Amino acid sequence: MLKFKSKKIITLFVFSISIIAIVFFAVACKDEKPVEPKPPKPVSILGVWKLVAFVDEENNTSRQPEYPGFGNDSMRYTLSFYDFLDSVQLASNQFIKGYYANGVTVANGLFGCYSVDYNTNILTMTMQSTLVLEGIEDATLYWSIFVGVEKILPFNLFADTLQLFYNDKKNYLEFKKIGGLDD
Repeated sequence: MLKFKSKKIITLFVFSISIIAIVFFAVACKDEKPVEPKPPKPVSILGVWKLVAFVDEENNTSRQPEYPGFGNDSMRYTLSFYDFLDSVQLASNQFIKGYYANGVTVANGLFGCYSVDYNTNILTMTMQSTLVLEGIEDATLYWSIFVGVEKILPFNLFADTLQLFYNDKKNYLEFKKIGGLDD
């Protein structure tokens, strides 16, 4: 009689282990779709950008902008791109429509409109200046790159870096993003 009960217990034990093993392998081998990562947020020109370098690609040199007598104010040499449409009246009384942009040198304020083509990496800007102070070389160069009607600037855009080319792509202004539209 004892022999009969132990066979039943052994059979029940083996059966239980088999069921547990089958369930374990069924769960472990379940063909689940992997969780797909969210696509990265598209990089956008929108926000506030601070000039950190004048880069000369031909000579492989780079230098920081100068702030003579003004200190290294965080809002000097900035460009801000907004996502709302605006209209700017030029000195010729011509109106230009586009997305609003503004900027600051050490002595000049800039404002105007822009359009951007992310497929061709072309930024088109029509900017005016609130004031023109000459004698500060970097401010004059910065001003001359942006002020005018339909300035076409090729660019490279990375997560926190914007490179705006000028002088037939021999030089570029390198900006770092210091703020977004929702900051």
